[in-house]
Amino acid sequence: MGAATASVGEGRYQLVRAVGRGGMAAVYRAMDTALGREVAVKVMDRTALGDDFRKRFRQEARAVAALNHGNVIAIHDIGEVPVHGGEPTPYLVREFVDGRPLYDLVSTSPMEVCEA
Repeated sequence: MGAATASVGEGRYQLVRAVGRGGMAAVYRAMDTALGREVAVKVMDRTALGDDFRKRFRQEARAVAALNHGNVIAIHDIGEVPVHGGEPTPYLVREFVDGRPLYDLVSTSPMEVCEA
């Protein structure tokens, strides 16, 4: 997402700052302006587009949203960012959990079983 796109969901989710990046998406700390809560917004990269990809993206989001467990992050919303002259970019809104990346926790030494 560039500086021109500081929100998704027709302005509902205001992107605050990037908190992570993976092979196919970037994750932002964001504010849900309708409900006044902090959320995480995962925005897929433009390289991960196409009808098949968007279909799998929606199926995965529905599967995760159907889960209700304390160890699974809740999904609040999905949508697409319209792009002038191009394919829309999918995004996913989920609860924001503040903490350290798992890599930081396991990079120095293995975790104890009870800690994991």
